[in-house]
Amino acid sequence: LDNLIADKRADEAEDVLARLSTLEDAKPVLLKVYRAHIALSRFDEAAADSIMEELIADCPEDSTALYEAAQYYAAKCDYRKALPLYERSFEAEARRPRFTDELEAIARIYENMGDFKSAAGAYSRIIALLEEEWHMTEEAGLQRAKREKARLLAKN
Repeated sequence: LDNLIADKRADEAEDVLARLSTLEDAKPVLLKVYRAHIALSRFDEAAADSIMEELIADCPEDSTALYEAAQYYAAKCDYRKALPLYERSFEAEARRPRFTDELEAIARIYENMGDFKSAAGAYSRIIALLEEEWHMTEEAGLQRAKREKARLLAKN
């Protein structure tokens, strides 16, 4: 399905999505996300945005829906919409320990925008998460986050 969408083969993608939607374990959130991406592959940005806005309205506390919406807007470089959705997704995540995906995306967006201080701040949050929720002390992921924070602070 992803490859069909990437190749702008929207009709075939719709057929695959229709079959996917009949599966017992099909996730409604992902079905909507795929519908939006198919609309984008048809260059119908208004329809795609409408689908994503509907998803956000229907699932305002669902961390997966919020994350997928953030990913959608980030891919379009609509950072003004993506950033708060990443934040909402991170806060809505019930699973503990949480993963760092949203925070890393926030850091990348701020770095892309040239706001190195805010990007470093996101890495501070990643470091705190890894230490407090994952109880890391020396692991490679924690050390990488510390290096990224230092790199970004050096750009300030």
